[in-house]
Amino acid sequence: MSYEIYKSIKQLEDGTFECVSASSNTTDIYGNRDFTRWIMKYFNETYPDVSNKLKRALLIMHSICDGSVFYPNNWKEDQRLANQFMRVKGYNHSKMYSDKNLMLQYAKEFLEYKQDNKKFGTLKQYVVNINNRYVERKTTRKCYMTPYKQYAKVYKAHDASELEEKFKGYKYGSNTVIVEEI
Repeated sequence: MSYEIYKSIKQLEDGTFECVSASSNTTDIYGNRDFTRWIMKYFNETYPDVSNKLKRALLIMHSICDGSVFYPNNWKEDQRLANQFMRVKGYNHSKMYSDKNLMLQYAKEFLEYKQDNKKFGTLKQYVVNINNRYVERKTTRKCYMTPYKQYAKVYKAHDASELEEKFKGYKYGSNTVIVEEI
């Protein structure tokens, strides 16, 4: 099953979304992602009477069902929050995906949840310690380490478990990832 990878996404004034994306199962002749620019009109056509803010929430709720991936951090954060919302409420993704009215209801609830979370969920600063060394820089395949805490990269997250999940593949031997709050 394929999913969409969004390199950039911007909501226009009329409620449509200007996207630069690629499908996960297509590449160009050199094996690179085949990113194309296009306008998403689906939410304007399906939900013509709702606000632009709600259309954005609908896109986020839709993306957690079909597995879309976002490069922009603000969209990534909203998607993470939507997943948390669905888990906390105990809602079923497949029911929502097949029922447009239920998706609209969940999107409205998600906006309220997001607003409440914004009030109470401030970002904290953390450094990551693996094998008594601090992460100075992280790439997709490797962590560059330093023995000095003052040179460690400072990560912002809501709680330490987010970073533990992010670094779980970078364990060395039996040592675990330690996330320290600054």
